[in-house]
Amino acid sequence: MLYCVNNGNNNGGAVKREQTTWDMPFYDRMQLNLERKEAIAREAVLLLEEGDSVFIDGNTSGLVLSRYIPVDKNLTIVTNSSLVTLNLIQKKGKIKVYMVGGEVDEDGMTFGYKLHCELRQYRFDKAIFSCMGFGPEGIAEPDSYACNGRRYSARSS
Repeated sequence: MLYCVNNGNNNGGAVKREQTTWDMPFYDRMQLNLERKEAIAREAVLLLEEGDSVFIDGNTSGLVLSRYIPVDKNLTIVTNSSLVTLNLIQKKGKIKVYMVGGEVDEDGMTFGYKLHCELRQYRFDKAIFSCMGFGPEGIAEPDSYACNGRRYSARSS
């Protein structure tokens, strides 16, 4: 487990933590705490305003959230997930959807240098993402790519 940290110069970094059991397949993680993810999603969509530019991360919580995005709002949504993208484009509402690039992992999410470069070009009204954990040290993630992607999306919002 890695903690994204702010090292004082806003460049951040990662600190290794103990091993966890969060190496579950995506669809197994999707079912884990599903009712809580849905409750969070229902609350999160209430924060979306007409004309917002929103980053939605491709984790399981982001995928659940994409099911609740209202089609009647004029929103621009940027994501790093093929699954979130598919959920949103099938709604056929006022939503504009952009998928940022990079290497694609087994969960259908992009990551890496290309993703980070693209995220730096955006300015979001809101960035919605979850993490494996958080604490005084920062955001906990299983790898540095996830840490960096969340850091860039948070900075851009």
